[in-house]
Amino acid sequence: MNFQTMNISTFAKLCGVTPRTLKHYENYGLLRPAAVGENGYRTYTLSQVDRVSAILLLRDLRLRGTDIIQTRFCIQRDRHRRVLPR
Repeated sequence: MNFQTMNISTFAKLCGVTPRTLKHYENYGLLRPAAVGENGYRTYTLSQVDRVSAILLLRDLRLRGTDIIQTRFCIQRDRHRRVLPR
């Protein structure tokens, strides 16, 4: 996992979205910054690019924000089921 951090503008450019889009995803609970400084500046890591890519894929499939949230919870729940013994 790469922990190199970058500011919201750099991360947004890397992902092909705007900083406003990233803040929108944060408001929906889809993506949280790796850290938020005392000054309110958000920082992200390279490992979060995959999450943004997944959100964009689901958005391209015409899922709404609430549907993407539901999908995220289903995926997380299924991961725990596979990892945890029954």
